[in-house]
Amino acid sequence: MNEKLFSRIKDKKQRLDILRRQYTRDSTPFNLRPDLRISHTHFSNICGSQLVIGERVPMDSRSRNELLIRNYDEAVEVVKKSARLNLPLTDQMVLDLHALLFRGSRNDAGEYRTRGLTIIGPNCLPATQVLFAIPHMIAEYNCNSKKLGPIELSAWVHHHFVLIHPFRDGNGRVARLLLNFTLIRDGYPWITILMADRMKYLIALQEANAGNPESFVDFVATYVEQSLDKDLLMLKTLGMGLI
Repeated sequence: MNEKLFSRIKDKKQRLDILRRQYTRDSTPFNLRPDLRISHTHFSNICGSQLVIGERVPMDSRSRNELLIRNYDEAVEVVKKSARLNLPLTDQMVLDLHALLFRGSRNDAGEYRTRGLTIIGPNCLPATQVLFAIPHMIAEYNCNSKKLGPIELSAWVHHHFVLIHPFRDGNGRVARLLLNFTLIRDGYPWITILMADRMKYLIALQEANAGNPESFVDFVATYVEQSLDKDLLMLKTLGMGLI
């Protein structure tokens, strides 16, 4: 890991916590920045879609996109609420998030895949192993939460979730929701990875697949620092009485 980067993050997180307590009623940073909704929907499909024709609910592309955007925004709010309540990560949470993301657009929303996939990168698990792999991942997640910091843990859960690839479509979206659930539960701001960084994102994941998880941890940490900077600026502006 980049020690200088993590040192800066630690310092900025401490400063942000102080400003939150000073200028907001809630110490959590869920709704500080108005740009988040646009960024969420802009990035929700960065890895591309693997929709299979027979599994889609018939509708025109514009209606489908509008529905997916509404569903994603609602899923974001569910993640924020779950983090506020300090709910544990569970198999049911994973299924519920997928069901919400694809409500009305896929017939298999909220259901683990029952057959294999053709995806870029290493072969995903056989469908017969998915039902066992997700509970095992969650057990590891809970164990790792005692020895990894929030940024490391958020990168870990994202990486391991996409390795399992439990759904026919939407694995990246669910993985990023789980990443942010882990971050904001510990008081870090929400991060939204930009389409411009798509290749960096995929390369960092590939390096994690090859046994170098630090690359993806640093990638996530870079975005965490950027989000901290934005929230610090927002709260400093609030403190100056400009908005």
